[in-house]
Amino acid sequence: PTTVPTMPASCEHDCVRDLGVTTGLRSARISYTTNPATTAVLEVRKFWGTGGGTATATTPATARTLTVGGLDPATTYQWFLTATDAAGRSWVESGYLTTRSKKVRVVLDEVRITDDSDGSGAGEISAHAKIDGVERARVLANRSLSDGQSASLGGFAVENLDNATNGSAGVSVQLVDDDCDVFCSGVRQRPPFTGPMWPIGQISNDDYDLWTLTFTAAAPDVAGTHHGQASTGYGAYVGFTVKYHTEVTIS
Repeated sequence: PTTVPTMPASCEHDCVRDLGVTTGLRSARISYTTNPATTAVLEVRKFWGTGGGTATATTPATARTLTVGGLDPATTYQWFLTATDAAGRSWVESGYLTTRSKKVRVVLDEVRITDDSDGSGAGEISAHAKIDGVERARVLANRSLSDGQSASLGGFAVENLDNATNGSAGVSVQLVDDDCDVFCSGVRQRPPFTGPMWPIGQISNDDYDLWTLTFTAAAPDVAGTHHGQASTGYGAYVGFTVKYHTEVTIS
């Protein structure tokens, strides 16, 4: 008859068997078997720098899975597993693991006018946008929009936001309504988008109204496409809502 190798009833050396190591974006899991039954401590330490975590099991068992959370993405750790039986004998296993990485693409989809600044139909609307500090001028240039109307933001996107920002991005969108469809000053002021600098957040004068909407486009730790929107609050010189989506890849 065929003989199937089995673990001895009580081993003396190398008593930790069937080791399995799996990682997530922010966690590590180690499974194993022992005979005799053991308690266990799993310690996970950053290979470079400080950080990590510990999982402890105080009830003796012959098969177990231990998980340590709160880890950083795309980071190499060293792990140490100590299993101890009722007689006080301990066996130590160790190794290295790397948590998974996360990439995010943030896309601005459209803007919808919710409150025309001058109350008589929006004039020429222009827009500025920044994602994670990357700027693109005139995303929406010289479009006549009224309350309730929407226009595409052209799919302006920033890709490969890495784990250092945990996949979130600061977004700023500015809309300017050219008020010259209603009134203008005698000497027209310079439109804010013609200058090299990102203009200040809110302006209202005889020539135009400007408002800046700033928000965080966060992406969950789940692969796929996630939709969101952000809106200006009460009192904005130009009221609008920005729709966006994030595309998350975990590898």
